[in-house]
Amino acid sequence: MAAIFAIDLSAKLNKVVYGFGMFKLSKNIKQKLYILYFTLVAFPTIDHTAYPWLRLALKELHDSIQIYIRNTLIENFSFNNQFHSTQYFIKSNNFESSDFHTKSQQNT
Repeated sequence: MAAIFAIDLSAKLNKVVYGFGMFKLSKNIKQKLYILYFTLVAFPTIDHTAYPWLRLALKELHDSIQIYIRNTLIENFSFNNQFHSTQYFIKSNNFESSDFHTKSQQNT
């Protein structure tokens, strides 16, 4: 489920970055971010041989959020929306820079 959410959110963010619409942080998207956040928390315990595509989907979402933040004034978000976006991005940044990458490569 997390990979589907990651792919969906990446696609939505990429459309906005390329000028097609707006990104609204709805209740539904916040719930998806919570699930993705907890997936990152559990990432070291996930069987990466069974789910080899999960890391790629999460990395794509991280990259999409990073580009979106660079191109958008996050100050225009409400505090609550800034919090949710930043919380996920920081956790996914830890995912990128930590030993999660090494662990997932060892399991494949």
